[in-house]
Amino acid sequence: MTDPRSCWAPAPLRPVVPLALVREYVYEYAAVSPQDGALDFMTAEKMNTESMNRFLDQVRKAHPDDFLVMVTDGASSHKAKGLNIPERMPLIYLPPYSPELNPVELLWNILRRDHFANRVFDSLKSAILQAETGLTKMAANRSSIRSLTNWPWINATLNANQNYFGAIPSSFPVKERFRKASSLSFPHATVSSKSNSKGVSSNSHVLLADGLDFILSRD
Repeated sequence: MTDPRSCWAPAPLRPVVPLALVREYVYEYAAVSPQDGALDFMTAEKMNTESMNRFLDQVRKAHPDDFLVMVTDGASSHKAKGLNIPERMPLIYLPPYSPELNPVELLWNILRRDHFANRVFDSLKSAILQAETGLTKMAANRSSIRSLTNWPWINATLNANQNYFGAIPSSFPVKERFRKASSLSFPHATVSSKSNSKGVSSNSHVLLADGLDFILSRD
């Protein structure tokens, strides 16, 4: 994944970025919580149902006491019959062809710009290491991620919890579901705090998830 970009060079030199013909692939999954800037990510050899199940399980284990609403696109692996959706972690799908609704796309752009632009990797392993290093650095800066992803219409879901959000028809457009959830009246002063079946206080979080394919060209 060389991702050529414009750059400065001393005159009269012309910058050259080498490319190769053989291609290898690897994929990154990521989910961001706009409310607090938390970022979860996972590297996968394939983008399929098995990988999506692994990612859902990883995110669930990373936030064991939270009620999570994961918003993602309608890729076939996100809707497959073999998908194992964890408890207290419903999935909501964005409209087709609407990446602009998913702030994770901004994080992918930053990853490309800061960690891949005009760089050549001699192996897929080195490209994976670069991606994971970049994502780890991004995950460590929650305030920056929050400022990039905490869009108003997403933030409105802070007023929704598992009982009320789940009762809204899935046929509603995704933005309308968020508006409907945020307009409801709740019996709790702070609806994001709720006890689960184990009596543990849980927080409601909306996670925006997406996948990115890395293409490594080499000789």
